Amino acid sequence: INAEYGGCISLEKDDDFFCCSGTVFNKPLLWKPFSESKGSVLMSYEGHSGVIFDVKMNKINVFSVSDDRSLIIWDRKTGIILFRLYGHTARVLKLLCLDGYTKVVTAGEDNRCIIWSTETGEKLSEYQPHVGYGIRSLAANDRIVATGGWDCKVVKYTLPNHFNDANSNRPECITLEDKGRPKWLTCVSPSEILLQTTDGQLILHHHFKATDVKILSSTESNFKGYSVFCKLRKIVVIAGMTGDLCLYDIDLQKCMFVQNRDTSKVFSLTCVGWSQNVDENQKLVISCQENGSSTLWKIKRDQCMSTAKAAAHFVLPKCKNRWITSAFVEKERMVVGDRKGGVHLYQYSDESTSHLNCLFSIAGLHGGNGISQIARHDNSLIATIGRDGYIRFLKIVDDKLIITKKHKPLQAVCTVEQIQSTDWGTLVLYFRGQFFQVMVLETGEIVFSVECGGCHRSWDIEITHDTICFAFINRTKVHVINKPVYFSKFQVHGAVCHGSEIYAAAIMKRGYVITASEDCTLILHHDHSSAVQFSGHISSVRCLAVQGNTVFSGGGRGSLKAWIVTSTADMELMCDYCVVSRTHIPVGYNSSYRFLDSECDLRILSVDCCSSLMESDYSCYVVCGMSDGA
Repeated sequence: INAEYGGCISLEKDDDFFCCSGTVFNKPLLWKPFSESKGSVLMSYEGHSGVIFDVKMNKINVFSVSDDRSLIIWDRKTGIILFRLYGHTARVLKLLCLDGYTKVVTAGEDNRCIIWSTETGEKLSEYQPHVGYGIRSLAANDRIVATGGWDCKVVKYTLPNHFNDANSNRPECITLEDKGRPKWLTCVSPSEILLQTTDGQLILHHHFKATDVKILSSTESNFKGYSVFCKLRKIVVIAGMTGDLCLYDIDLQKCMFVQNRDTSKVFSLTCVGWSQNVDENQKLVISCQENGSSTLWKIKRDQCMSTAKAAAHFVLPKCKNRWITSAFVEKERMVVGDRKGGVHLYQYSDESTSHLNCLFSIAGLHGGNGISQIARHDNSLIATIGRDGYIRFLKIVDDKLIITKKHKPLQAVCTVEQIQSTDWGTLVLYFRGQFFQVMVLETGEIVFSVECGGCHRSWDIEITHDTICFAFINRTKVHVINKPVYFSKFQVHGAVCHGSEIYAAAIMKRGYVITASEDCTLILHHDHSSAVQFSGHISSVRCLAVQGNTVFSGGGRGSLKAWIVTSTADMELMCDYCVVSRTHIPVGYNSSYRFLDSECDLRILSVDCCSSLMESDYSCYVVCGMSDGA
């Protein structure tokens, strides 16, 4: 056994004592220390292709994580692999079992914390609590998961009552029968989708009732073969080859047509964001046509009808793909993003109907993939979100756009489409390969993931407080997912922080989190704003184990300490042991000569404990793994 790679103990019927340990030889080992065979190996589990970093077991299964980035669930008696699970992109360092061994949580160097079902092998939840840093320590009970990262922070994650079910991420295919091939779609409510076919029909589909309402027939439509659209809160604006607009009122289910003086093809329709609170029944839309000629429309809605009026005209600077993808109004200035990733600043007045002048431009700011969204950030900056995966923050100074900073929220190659501010945090909507995913930016928790074929197709999403409706077109078919979503609660503990990386973490019954670090200290975290630091170790603290109100901490110089957590949420040192010399050192020992400092050069790298199952025996068994393999 090499204790650097984890181990655990199990006290079973009649105090039958078992130990399972990880090794550098890619095999977890099961053995019985106090048997007649004097601790010979009972079972060797083969299947990993890397060293074993952590092992847990019960009477039925053995769970192990490895350098090969996998989690394996074994049958303890036969050694048969029940599940081999992949989800991490770097070494998996820690694992813990939850909820009667029905769930397993794993953490690793890729800053991923993943919760798995041991019954089905499915991934229940995934989040990234330490942005840009790996996870070194992990603690959990049936309600809380706590992680300690290389950023010296502790993040406490409260498990939801229900996990986001992976089985419900299989989309439902909608059959349009003889209505034609779908061209684009948009979600007008969590249960309704507005879509247009290639022959110009406009159809409202209710996927719970499986009913279709034809809004525009092919004979009434001016959008055969080509059309673009944008969705406002209660209105969908559609345009085509002639430049005219169609306003579809979602509540009234009626269409209004508006003539445009420019009869050229409309390349894009863009909803304009506002920095100040405005009337919900008034919106701005930009139609971009040939040679960058653009019209700013004021869309108004009342109980009877919707109207559109041309408010201003401007021309987009020359570029290869000369149309607008996003826009935002900040006081008397308008920031516009184009398909080639450029950002442009225009003058704007709510009363003006004249030509708008371009004041400043930055060409190709986000590369050739374009800008997907422009929004306000922290009341002083403007954030531009590009499909290159970067968020750039701009400031308007003397009619110029000044780049202040940039940030890439997702380290992998992703196409970021939107960022939404909600009560649960900032949601990032992005495509990663063939998958569309929704992630909470502050915590890295992926709350929604579905395989849809990539970002080149028509799609839309509707997010409410407890439901996500996602619809997309793939291979000329419409696919819809409507499912409940559960947002978890996170707490970042920062009242008292360690000065170096956190090696171990444990959770008490009261919900307190205890962490141990290379800085030789322990911290008892009461909540996210209250914590107490304890000293006593003379070298780094490598491991923790909890039994009731007693905490065992082990580390350098062979030092094992026993602490008790008092009713006042404090910790008191009970005993101090030198494991390698088997010498008990009382707490009151004050000699200037310390045996631990001068003699012992070994480290306690793993510790586990359990209490006796016998009613008359109040013993607590503690097992330590040393750096020399003992």
